[in-house]
This record gives sequence, structure tokens and C-alpha cells, in this order.
Amino acid sequence: MTEDVETSSESSPRDARLREKIGWICQAVRIAGVVWLLWGIAQSLWVWTRRADFIDKALKNYGIDPATISDFNYWLAYSPVLVTIAFDAFMVSRLWLLVRGYLKGDIFSVEAACRLRTVALAGFAATAVSAIARPMQFALMSPTLLTRLSPWQLILPETLLYALICGFLLALAAIFKAGAEVAEENRQFV
Repeated sequence: MTEDVETSSESSPRDARLREKIGWICQAVRIAGVVWLLWGIAQSLWVWTRRADFIDKALKNYGIDPATISDFNYWLAYSPVLVTIAFDAFMVSRLWLLVRGYLKGDIFSVEAACRLRTVALAGFAATAVSAIARPMQFALMSPTLLTRLSPWQLILPETLLYALICGFLLALAAIFKAGAEVAEENRQFV
């Protein structure tokens, strides 16, 4: 991870001190992103491989005969999860690139703000796909199940929280970009 930290001759001692102060935070964010992604994959695998438990506990609560769900429908219902995992992985890769830029000293620039914006947009996309995937899973597993769930069971509170966080990051990216553009204009005048 030390290969990500670069110092240039143009870098000021103040920038070096800033990178030194945020280095551990950047590494923690990287690790947290990867752990979050791997946790989601592990959780999905755990559910996938426990078909009998899932069907007995979840479907019987809604009065659906577990025998009506074929193996094909059960496994097909997890195809939206694979798409969700792909979007989540893309978002984590954008987060990784953002933090790598910070570690290189590119913190208060238009490019850094654009990378933050990309993280926010990738997060919005991952959140939207996740919100769509949940009802799709139920519909693919058993159309009857989808009709027996109330709307609050289809969209989880975490989904709204993720959207809120992404909205905040998008606003922060716009603020950082505007600030970087003003700073660049001021540098040109001096």
C-alpha cells in the first residue's frame, strides 16, 4: 500500500503533513469498502446454500407451500444478487481510486472532486440496483410471494440510508469542485 503514496517535487511540506494525517483514514476507508463488499458476498452465499432453512422460515410465514418453488426458481431468484454484487464492486473500485488519489496528494483539486462525484454516482447506481433486485428476487422465486409482501418489506431502510449518503457525497463533490475552481482562478490572478 505504500506504493500508492507518492511525493513529488511540487508537493509542499504542508501537503505531506496532510497526507500523513489522512493516510490511516484512507487505508481504513479502503479496508472498510472491501470488507463491506466481501461481507455482502458471504451473506449471499450463506443464504444461497441454505435453501431448506430459507424456504421453511421465510416462505411459510407468508402461507406459501415450499413445494411450489422449484430448484430452478430458487437459483434464478439469486441472479439479481449477482448484478447487485457487480455494481457494489464497481462502487468499491471507484472508492479505491478516490482514496488512491488522496494518498498521492491530489486532495483539493477538480479531479479529486470529480472522483468523489464518481463514487457518489456509482453508489447511487448500486443502491438503485439493490432496491430493484429485492422485489425481483421475490417475483422470480414465487410471484405469489411478491404479492403477499407489504411495500415496507420490499425496500429496506438501509437502502434509503445508502441513497442519503450518496446524495451527501454528491453535494460534497460539487462543493469541493466549486472550491477547487475558485482556488485555481485565484492562483491565476496572483
